[in-house]
Amino acid sequence: MDPKPYVVEAEWTGDRGGRVEVEAVKQLDFSAPPEFGGKEGLWTPEHLLLASVTSCYISTFSAISEINHFHFRGLKVAAEAVLEKVPGGFRFARITIRPRLTIDDEAFEEQSKLLLEKSKKACIISRSLSAEITMDYAIVLCDKQRIPELVS
Repeated sequence: MDPKPYVVEAEWTGDRGGRVEVEAVKQLDFSAPPEFGGKEGLWTPEHLLLASVTSCYISTFSAISEINHFHFRGLKVAAEAVLEKVPGGFRFARITIRPRLTIDDEAFEEQSKLLLEKSKKACIISRSLSAEITMDYAIVLCDKQRIPELVS
């Protein structure tokens, strides 16, 4: 595959915030975090980074599951980043992703673990970051009384 450029435009809107947009996608207002003088109630660059990590993980897991003919009922992914002060500023030292995978049958638990790990290693965003990426996953059996919508 040839190198693929991705372009995002951001514009300062005052104070410590701005707006980011991608062609044909709704604009997204952002600000520095309140602890760094930004406004409450807006996306921050820190949250956008974690959103990139979690959305990439979900996309990667979905693709790998499809290739492996693995069906699951649901997937939610939370992420937490640890910010540390280093010479010259701040950086994320570690990002922990916490996927919660819902499956129909415990017989697929081992395959689930393998696909969760494979997705962590294959996620383009996580692979591009210098922060340590750790994972703390949960695999849950589908509640037969309340069956979530089929994801893949």
